[in-house]
Amino acid sequence: TLKGRLNFTNMKKSLYSITFLVVMAVFSLELTSCKDDEPEKFTLKVSNPTQAAKESDFSIEIEISLDKPAPEDITVKFKLTGTAYDDVRAQAENEYADFEVDGDYDKIVLAKGETSATIKLTPYSDSDLEDDETIIVTLTEVKNANVILDSSPVSTVTLGQEDGMIVYL
Repeated sequence: TLKGRLNFTNMKKSLYSITFLVVMAVFSLELTSCKDDEPEKFTLKVSNPTQAAKESDFSIEIEISLDKPAPEDITVKFKLTGTAYDDVRAQAENEYADFEVDGDYDKIVLAKGETSATIKLTPYSDSDLEDDETIIVTLTEVKNANVILDSSPVSTVTLGQEDGMIVYL
C-alpha cells in the first residue's frame, strides 16, 4: 500500500543518511590519524660558552649537547676564529700555531643515542711572551633538518700564558 511504501522509502532514506554519516565519521577519523605528525625537534647548544685555558694545559674541551638523545648520527660543522692560530690556519698564513684540533678540523659527529660530543683542542706551549689570545668555536651547520642551533652557538676560550705574567720592557 502507499503508506507502507512511503514508510519503507523514508526508512531507506534514513538508513542511507545514517550510513553516510557513519562513513564520513570513519573517513574523518582516518584522515586525522593519517595526518603527518610534526617531526620531533632537537636543540643543539654549546655547553660551555666561555672558558679559560693556559698554553701548558693538556687539552681544551668544548662540549656540544642536545636536549634529547640523538635519533641518528648527527654531523655538526664548526669554524675556528679568534686571535690564536690553529695549525691549519697558521700554515696557510705563515704564522706559528697556538693549538690544533684533535680529530676532524671542521666537524664533529654526535652519535645516535648520545646527548653530547666534545671538540678537543690541544694548545701548544711556547716561550713567547704574549697577551692572552682567544679561540672562538662557532657551530655553523647541522646535517639534520630537525636539529635547531641554539641562539648563541659559540664558545670562546681565552688562552693565557703558562705563568700568567707578561713583562713589558
